[in-house]
Amino acid sequence: MTCTRFPDACPNLRTVPPDLPRHEGGVQCGCSTPGPSSRIKLDDLLSSDLDALYDRAEQAETERDAVYRERAHLVALLAAMTGGAVIAPALDTPEPGWQIVYLTLGGRQASWHIAWRDADLFKDVEHVEYGDPRAQWDGHTTEDKYAHIAAHTAELAARGGAQPGPAATQATEPDTPTEPCNATIDGVYVPYLETVTCTEGRSTHGPNHVGPPRQYGQLLWTDHHAGATPHRETPDA
Repeated sequence: MTCTRFPDACPNLRTVPPDLPRHEGGVQCGCSTPGPSSRIKLDDLLSSDLDALYDRAEQAETERDAVYRERAHLVALLAAMTGGAVIAPALDTPEPGWQIVYLTLGGRQASWHIAWRDADLFKDVEHVEYGDPRAQWDGHTTEDKYAHIAAHTAELAARGGAQPGPAATQATEPDTPTEPCNATIDGVYVPYLETVTCTEGRSTHGPNHVGPPRQYGQLLWTDHHAGATPHRETPDA
């Protein structure tokens, strides 16, 4: 929209550089008032405007990737400190090469999508196929995951920090082998199978046994809180 004083008395003249072969440049009124009629159309953008928009988009993408990279570093650290971590191909992303890492934190599953550009951080995590029982999403939402992580963090802080995981134990005590628990547990949270074997990687763990969220493709727990609930051992455990 051009003001009535354009061009001689327009107080907001804008110099327009040449954009050959479309035009040779000149001046443009800068007094457009807000409204539907003053919205910039793609055909009205100069090549310099488009270049600026592309630069802003590339900068935003670079900043986003840097944030994902930082997150991936922290998830890789958690995987190294957590027994039983696995990573599998992700089939729910439009871009190829993405993976999903599955951890068990405080008896409950936590998973993250990992971009192909960050896969190098997880080269030491066990790689499994998509259908592996250990790489089956248990239905937790992002909100569920971070709420549990916050609660588990508070619990660890209250008892003086995290217990060393299998990797840390092996690094500090190379001569002492770590035996898995393998106790047989049962209870109301095992609706499909009569017994479940504890998946805790240490025979001397805390008071609660930990069962897998899925076994043989079946969901074991009837709710997401069951993994953190004490389980009753069978007499032969």
